[in-house]
Amino acid sequence: MGLEVASTLDRLLADLASTDRLLHMAASQAPDPTLLAALDEVGLAELSVPEELGGLGLDLYQLCLVGWVGGRRLMPTLSRLRMTLVGPLVTDGFSGERPAGARWGCGFPAIGSTPADGGTAEVWIEEGASAALVVGQRASRVVDLGRPDSVVEPEPGVDPGQGRGRLSFEPDASTVLAGADHARIVDRARVLVIAELSGIADRVTEVSVDYARQRSQFGRPLAGFQAIQHKLADMRAGCELIRSAVSRLAWLDEPRPELTASLGAATVSVARQVTEDAIQVHGGMGFAWEYGIHLYYRRCLALQQQLGGTESLRRFVGRSIIARRRTR
Repeated sequence: MGLEVASTLDRLLADLASTDRLLHMAASQAPDPTLLAALDEVGLAELSVPEELGGLGLDLYQLCLVGWVGGRRLMPTLSRLRMTLVGPLVTDGFSGERPAGARWGCGFPAIGSTPADGGTAEVWIEEGASAALVVGQRASRVVDLGRPDSVVEPEPGVDPGQGRGRLSFEPDASTVLAGADHARIVDRARVLVIAELSGIADRVTEVSVDYARQRSQFGRPLAGFQAIQHKLADMRAGCELIRSAVSRLAWLDEPRPELTASLGAATVSVARQVTEDAIQVHGGMGFAWEYGIHLYYRRCLALQQQLGGTESLRRFVGRSIIARRRTR
């Protein structure tokens, strides 16, 4: 089932998320509502909801296949967050009737960040969204965006066109989702970030190999130069390292934030190097806005920030190791 969903998503994004469209979205600083609506119709928010509750009940390994495709095709960040957070959190967490037809915005905590129990949150929101799912380290809540005290200030960041902003809200007026398996859902969402990094690395390596075969310099293909061959080999090795990390995390039954952070720090560094190498292989084309290779580099940097940054991740892992050692 996961492979079928991933294939469907791949075809949809290949058709609707062309390079030209992604560049237009980045230049406009706002998500493409048509693309978001099309992805919502696929039912991404229901993929991880159990079958008995009306979803497809995909396990983490299957969701990683979908996330990998999302990385290859630069699926909008908001769609990935809805896929991994909205369905399971809202379905399990609401004690009353689940809101129908809500256009959700999503906030997501970086590993090791200070618990945010209210007030402000980093979110990704499209125009006209009616509610925001603000996910903290220990709890999640739904914020009504129709209230006058719920204010969103745009913050484009390094990956423009994704609807990133800063939400200020009144904590007492929000709904806390106390019934959801919060820790498990958040940990799985972080694994999906790493799966997306795997898709990004695979895609830019694939494009770089094709470019090196087709592009000639000094009367011979770029692929014939030893320096390019070595760089492409390093990129492929990096892809395999990230894929191994995703495979390890995908089979975990219980939340392992320390392991997720450790492998997250490693994969972020590798994925960033792969995308930087891809830009180098493309030479001047790699730096050209119109070609679009920089979009993958920007997304890689944004995902690094979403996980918490390599320094913060390593600090979190180090403190966890020391704390565990003291308890023995």
